[in-house]
Amino acid sequence: MVLYVDTSMATIQFREYIPGYCDGVTPRRVGAVGQAELLATPWIASRISGDLVARNGEIRHKPFHRFSLDDDTLIAEYDDGHSWTVLGYIEHGREHVNLPKWVMHPDAKIAIREWNKGNTAFDDGRFATWPLV
Repeated sequence: MVLYVDTSMATIQFREYIPGYCDGVTPRRVGAVGQAELLATPWIASRISGDLVARNGEIRHKPFHRFSLDDDTLIAEYDDGHSWTVLGYIEHGREHVNLPKWVMHPDAKIAIREWNKGNTAFDDGRFATWPLV
């Protein structure tokens, strides 16, 4: 199923991030007139309620911290920036989005290495879409 949105009047074109290991899932696309409209998109705005993390049999709520950008990548940050989720990419209209620059929290590299059992390949965090504990 392909989801299309009328983007003829939009100043921002946004495409949802879908991990490469997901087959048969089509990324949603959004056309927004401005940053407020983009962040008000229901499946983006729903991230403000926080994130639930299940790890080692424990479920933990991570409170929403802020939206931020890494180049053209929209990120939802949780738990004062200790964890994050990549939401998608601004394909057009980046100049209309004014959000803080995403910077990996210093404690996150330790958590990423623990999650990846010592593998340092993801130390920059750009591909870390899992919630860190």
